[in-house]
Amino acid sequence: MSEPKKQEFLFQLKSGTQSKSYSLAYEETEAANVNFELLSSVGADGKKDELVISKDNLPTHLKPGVDVTVIDSVNSGVGREKREFYTSVLEPILNELDIKHTLLKTTSALSITNFAKSLDLSKDHTVVLLSGDTSVVEFINGLPTDANVSTKPNINLVLIPLGTGNALVSSSGITSEANAVQKMFSNEKAELPLYEADFPSESFAVHLENAPPIGKLLFTIVLSWGSHAQMVYHAESPELKGLGIERFKIAAYKIFQQKLEYNCDIIIVDENGKEEKMSHSTTHNYSSILAVPRLEKKYHISPDSKISKSELHILDFGDLPKDEFMGLLMEPYKGAGHVNHKGVIYEPIQPKKQIILELGEEDEERSIVCVDGISIKVKNGKGKRITVRFVNSEDLSFKLNLVGLQ
Repeated sequence: MSEPKKQEFLFQLKSGTQSKSYSLAYEETEAANVNFELLSSVGADGKKDELVISKDNLPTHLKPGVDVTVIDSVNSGVGREKREFYTSVLEPILNELDIKHTLLKTTSALSITNFAKSLDLSKDHTVVLLSGDTSVVEFINGLPTDANVSTKPNINLVLIPLGTGNALVSSSGITSEANAVQKMFSNEKAELPLYEADFPSESFAVHLENAPPIGKLLFTIVLSWGSHAQMVYHAESPELKGLGIERFKIAAYKIFQQKLEYNCDIIIVDENGKEEKMSHSTTHNYSSILAVPRLEKKYHISPDSKISKSELHILDFGDLPKDEFMGLLMEPYKGAGHVNHKGVIYEPIQPKKQIILELGEEDEERSIVCVDGISIKVKNGKGKRITVRFVNSEDLSFKLNLVGLQ
């Protein structure tokens, strides 16, 4: 006999003197929550702190005049055979509230980027992403950055976590799919800081078919190289892609059978253009440039990062013994002890500075860089540079907001 579904309260919907309570039911599995079901009952459930919504008090990003699009990234996470969220949950809610919207189901790796390119920046948009983190980077890199607009439109992102890591969602304080639906109706939103990685010519995304060469790439979460980038690279391979969180365990096992030392220089450039190496050593096990505190719900990798603050943190594990290195990788599941280890560099980088990664590997397979889940290979990488900069929001032709972020 199967276990009863878990239920989470969503909101109370008021219409005149009538009210109806909505909840989300689902089955819990080790990999993900599945078999979602929207439940409703007449009347309020009596909770003092419950969310109450109506057609008359919708937040500005869901009111008439704002184009609302729901993007279902059908290959996110462990797949959608048992995780159909739009038809089961979101569509009935939006229809009940008379929120006109368009549904886009992805058909290729370029679906989201091409959609973003087509946005009319003469009006505000709200985009609800049923996806993981990579869909966000695909979206922001399609947005027109040089559009000639008299008034910047608001582009509001609503994130429903159906991916594997869900770093943005976890870092913004969203705790579950139900909580994400509640946040969709929040009046709170904050501008999402953007960062730019400038790659050398002949760099390309490894697992994206027919994708153009990578030049400049916007990101919001992390740029990494060394062991983390290698793990993502192997986990995104076609043979592992559909295995959910399990694929990262398999990929980690694979990279720990290989040489764990990666050669590169980490260089900080101040506002006057002066370059300074961050470490005397060119050998690194794990290196990341982080914009968020969590890479997954329970993995608190950068405790000083705040998603709404335009600030980056460099986290670098030097040349450490294998057992010690593996222990440090597990530490973020327990606390923040890893950032105080004597063999670890953990430093904040402020907006007027730049970060340069100068690759030192001859082998292209070891010159993989990961940007928000996208694996990028730098051809003939030794001696080539990747430059990371802060993006000034004043230079953009839009205002990118994350709904529910304070």
